[in-house]
Amino acid sequence: MGIAITFILIYLLAQLLSKATGSWRYWAIGAGSIFILAQNWLPTFKLINTPATLIQFTMRFLTIVAVGTTISLILYLNHNNWHTTSTTIFISLFVIIIGLTGVIQIHRQNQKNYLSSLPHDSSSAAVHQFRIRHLTSKNYYENIDRMDVPDYHLKKSNIEPEIKHALKQDLSFNDANRVNKETVAFDHKSMAKFKFISANDQQVSFKLQQAHTKALKLPVIGYKNVNYQIKINNHHVKYTHSQGQLKAKLPAGRSNITISIANSSRHAWALFITFLAYIASLLIFALHRPVSSKH
Repeated sequence: MGIAITFILIYLLAQLLSKATGSWRYWAIGAGSIFILAQNWLPTFKLINTPATLIQFTMRFLTIVAVGTTISLILYLNHNNWHTTSTTIFISLFVIIIGLTGVIQIHRQNQKNYLSSLPHDSSSAAVHQFRIRHLTSKNYYENIDRMDVPDYHLKKSNIEPEIKHALKQDLSFNDANRVNKETVAFDHKSMAKFKFISANDQQVSFKLQQAHTKALKLPVIGYKNVNYQIKINNHHVKYTHSQGQLKAKLPAGRSNITISIANSSRHAWALFITFLAYIASLLIFALHRPVSSKH
């Protein structure tokens, strides 16, 4: 969250000892409780085979802590009649300056580590980490090519769901990589037949050379309720889902394959309706501002 938000949370929790009234207390207690639960000293590895793993990282709870702290601070200032412009500006600048300082420092440190790693062999894990944390257009794509942990692949239907207790205690990168590769539904043997050409956020392209017409699994994960568009030599073809991947009939000879997400008009309408609702909400708030009154 940063030292500024953490300091504010600690201050609010300390105020609980001297101020026994106000709804701000409940938000401060809730934020503090979630902050404690998000720490890594708790045996969260025991929840690894439960729905709680959908959260993936306990640090994600800190977003809720930050929101709760903000609400608690606003209620606290109102409760103590401190809601002045100067107080708002001071707290806002305090949070912004501390946050910017932290971001600048970490970028400078990453750049320093990156420059110091250049003369060394990139086979070292530490050197590799230093090089990819200071992003450039070159090492960004190098990093993508090396990231082979299939976290978002579909899972085999007949795989053993339990992760062994020994891995719960110390799940290193290599262990996690091996466990994931054993459980995902992906045909690596079929993938070796395709030659990767290019990819962006809209589509991916491959080439294939085969002697006979045959239906093959394409080296792309096929999620349910997602409409795909597959072109082979610039012609649309039908596809099916097969064990977590897309499958299509490919002709004999050379094939240029392009896979993308099919455009859906309902997505555009949903975005348009959301935009109109946003504009309407702004107009309502602007035209119906509450009139302040003195008591």
